[in-house]
Amino acid sequence: MSQTMPPPVFDPFAPGFTDDPYPQYAALRSGAPAGRHPLGFFLLTRYDDVSGLLRAGMSVEDGNITDRQLIELREQVYGEEAYRPRGISMLDRDPPDHTRLRRLVSKAFTPRAVEALRPRITGLVGEMLDAAERQGPRARVDLVDALAFPLPFAVIAEMLGTPPADHERVRQLSGTVVRSLEPVNDPDTAAAIAAADAELRQIAAEMIAWKRANPAVTCSPRSSTPRTTATCSTMTS
Repeated sequence: MSQTMPPPVFDPFAPGFTDDPYPQYAALRSGAPAGRHPLGFFLLTRYDDVSGLLRAGMSVEDGNITDRQLIELREQVYGEEAYRPRGISMLDRDPPDHTRLRRLVSKAFTPRAVEALRPRITGLVGEMLDAAERQGPRARVDLVDALAFPLPFAVIAEMLGTPPADHERVRQLSGTVVRSLEPVNDPDTAAAIAAADAELRQIAAEMIAWKRANPAVTCSPRSSTPRTTATCSTMTS
């Protein structure tokens, strides 16, 4: 008598999943491509299903969750933080808010605007790689530390014209906040994410306040280290 094996269950906490999740993904696509997880959320693993859901026009805002099991799970993990008022990311908004904000942001990323950034980005890459090379032929260089993190941060800072910031601290906080994109079942981790998010919001608020008070001042990072400093100049007509 043949024994029927139970369908695979998505388990992001399984040993080795973070290092190589793809075997588990393949097993899910083959044995359980769509369905409800024991924790309450629904899981889709095939491209066509995911694409169809994204195009279905359903809400993406957490405030519209009505499933009691999901609400209880969020309460268990995040506690009081689950209901603390906070802003909503543009990515987590429904139309027409999302459409309005996307239209505003898209003006900075037209093909012409992006092409105009090429010389400066090329220069920044050269500066950062030169700094890595100066560590010596026997030095081990972490490309995330030397290039992948500071480069987009420097480019965005220049685009926004932000004042100097403690980039190393921002990196630490960002590394904690992005864990919210992964399954979280530990209240301590959820609390750390909430605290990091609050500190990042405070840093951003201070930058915005500075920019509003100094609209004619632009700042350009001039260091390839994580603790980037900046030179600031006043725009004149």
